[in-house]
Formats: sequence, structure tokens, C-alpha cells
Amino acid sequence: MRLIRNLKSYLPAIAALFLLFLVGCEDDKPEPSPTLSLSKVSGDNQTGFAAKPLAELLQVKLVNATGIPQENKYIEFIVTAGNGSVSSGKVATDQNGMAAVSWVLGASEPNQTLKAYLLDSNGLPVNSTVLEFRAKFKIIETVAGGNGAGAAANQVDYPHGVFVDPQGNIFVVDEQNQRIQKWLPGATSGVTVAGGNGPGAAADQLKYPFRGYVDAAGNIFICDSNNDRIQKWAPGAGTGKTVAAGNGIGSGANTLFFPHDVVLDDVGNIFIADYFNNRVQKWAPNATNGTTVAGGNGEAGGANQLNRPSGIAIDQKGNVYVADKYNHRVQKWAPGATVGITVAGGNGAGNAIDQLNFPGDVYLDNKGFIYIADMDNHRIQKWSL
Repeated sequence: MRLIRNLKSYLPAIAALFLLFLVGCEDDKPEPSPTLSLSKVSGDNQTGFAAKPLAELLQVKLVNATGIPQENKYIEFIVTAGNGSVSSGKVATDQNGMAAVSWVLGASEPNQTLKAYLLDSNGLPVNSTVLEFRAKFKIIETVAGGNGAGAAANQVDYPHGVFVDPQGNIFVVDEQNQRIQKWLPGATSGVTVAGGNGPGAAADQLKYPFRGYVDAAGNIFICDSNNDRIQKWAPGAGTGKTVAAGNGIGSGANTLFFPHDVVLDDVGNIFIADYFNNRVQKWAPNATNGTTVAGGNGEAGGANQLNRPSGIAIDQKGNVYVADKYNHRVQKWAPGATVGITVAGGNGAGNAIDQLNFPGDVYLDNKGFIYIADMDNHRIQKWSL
């Protein structure tokens, strides 16, 4: 009984010691890791070339919950779509919490992805830090020629124009070979569909063709420039038919002078950039004469004039857009108008954002934009209408 009484007297002390033990165990537990976050700094949504590094590095930044950069933490970068590669799969963050790699795109698919994430002390991904980068490569390939200058089926010589039909067939104005070559999608050689019989003015010949156009029925309309005429070649035809001019050089209603471009509207009217006559001519189907719809008042810069029209486009309302080359502008002529309105350039030759320098061609999309081949500025300009 005395032993029990003695033990009871020590119970408070024993309890206190036990509490101290428990507190000590709590102190020995590891501190919880602070929350870390990973964010993109640069390099997302780039467009580049297959098998070449993207222009911009992929950079990420690691910080803790209070925004303090975290140094010497490992970030893993891994390609998840596409067969590309990175300069280093695992990178330690620097004193600013930054880690960066270069990304070389693969050639297996155009849209590619890469993931970046923090690795924990065991080398495992920290799921809360996973980031995804996206990139795509530009599809650039030779679709016609590329085998040196020549007259073989797999060659072209000084191609001066190209146009494509709705089926994706490519038509090349092969100037020095005096022919139009048709290349099917994926083909390694072309088929002559117009000319190809040496320079001349016969029905089966062309003489330095400049540009062309293909309609919905597959008929090809060709600026047979040195013959000062427009030739129409039906699918499979061995000869062409003159559908505009062909009466020698001249400025009359039935003549052209080195036509530079040809397009058709939805009802088959032919519009021609009559280069040295400084006008655009409209020829109705089966007509023997053209009508001037733009310019024709000398080679100057007035609103009713053009100076070397080199490219044209037609919209659904019948407005004619003209690359007015030597006036460094694009003019819009409404149906029946006697003057044009400047819709691009017109501020003298130059490379400022509101200037053009010898525009050579013009194209309209269906979203209200006009694209201009700004020749001497070596650029393509996009202007809203």
C-alpha cells in the first residue's frame, strides 16, 4: 500500500514528462513544404519550321506562395505531341526562379505540344505545377519544279505566275518555256495544258505568257503578253482560242498592249490589266471589243488615271481593284465609275505602314481584306477595306 501511495505521489510528474515527450515528437516532425507555383514566361503558341529551333526560348518561373523565386529546383520539359526535342530535358532554376530550353519541332505533325513541371525531391512530377506549351510548324514544300531551269516535265523556267483551281491543281505560267503546266496535288511532274510549242502567235503557241486564271469549268485564260492577246484553252484542248484582242499592239477597243493580268467575274466577263495602255479593259463573253472600266486617260496619278496597272481583282459587287504600280497605290473602281478611289497606299513610294513601293499584284479575301504584293518593299501588305 505504501508503494501505491508513493506512485500516486509521482503521477503528476510522470504526466508532465509524458506531455513534454509528446511536444518533443511534434517538434521532430518535418515542416510542410511551402506551396510552389510554376508559370509561363515566354515561348508559348509559336510557329516555326520542322527540324529547326523555335525563335523564342520556352521559359518558366518558379515562386513560392509569397512570390519569392525558388533557386536550384528542377524543372522537367518533355515533348508530348510531335517528335520534336528540347535542348535539355531537366533544368535547374536560377536565382530568379527561371528555367529555359529551346524546342526543335518535329516533322511528324503540324500541331505539337510540350509539358513542363516541377520535380520533387524524389524526381517525380508535382502535378499542381504542370504547364503545357503549344507550337506548330509552317508547311513549306516545293509543289512544282525545283529541279533547275529546264523544259522537262519536272522543271519550269522563270515561272511568272501561279493559280490554283478548287480541286487543288496548280497551274504554273512557265514563261521561258512558253507554256502553262498543270501539277496535280502531290505530283512530281507537270502536264502541259497550254502552249509548249515554242514562242509564236499560232493557236497552239504562246509568247512569254505573264499570268493566268482558271474558271469553275477548268478553262484557262492566259495573258499571252507578247502576242497582246488573251487566250482561252479548254480542258484537254490542243489549241487556244483568242477571246480578247489579238489584233496587234494598239490602244483601240479591240487591242491590248502587253496585258499583265486577267480575271473573270461570276458571269464570265473578262477583266484585263492592259499594262502599257494604262487601263483595265472588260470584255463580255464573245465580244470583239473591250470597254474601259478603269483608267485609260494617260499614265499619271489623277483619280481617273492609272500608271502601269499590273494586277487586278474583282469583288462580288463588280468593284475592280487595281495595283496601280507606278502610282504606288491600289485603286478601287466601282461599276460605271469614271474615277477611282485610293484604298491602299497613294502616299508616295516608301516603306512606311501607309505606303507602297511598286505594287505588283492584288488579291481579295472574303473577309474584307486586300493583300498587296509590295514589290520593292519585298513584303505582302494586308489592308482592311
